Amino acid sequence: MSRTTKPVSGFYSDEAVRIVSDAARAPQQAAKPASAEPVAPPPRPPIAFDVLLDEPKRPPLTPEPAINQNDAVPRPQAYPPEPRRVSMGRVVAWVLLAPWYAAMLVGALGIDAMFVKDLLGL
Repeated sequence: MSRTTKPVSGFYSDEAVRIVSDAARAPQQAAKPASAEPVAPPPRPPIAFDVLLDEPKRPPLTPEPAINQNDAVPRPQAYPPEPRRVSMGRVVAWVLLAPWYAAMLVGALGIDAMFVKDLLGL
């Protein structure tokens, strides 16, 4: 897969020559001389009136007392919570999951017992 590069046709160079020649034929505009002094904006007219502040029509607001969200004493709620309903699905789930919970408890206690036995060297 040998590739040789070929020059692109003279389109780009011909276009560049055309742009340069058009620019050379265009009438030249004389550049404006730069002024040596900086230009400053005109001064503002003086203010003919005094600024009057509005008087407050009400006393300043007082902040509400702080609420400690970590307070251990629960505040009364607007509505008491609804009691949980006992449904047939819940009862079946507990009946099916209770043996699993018991097996996990027995297994965890067995592992604890083996750890204490190895710790004491019994």
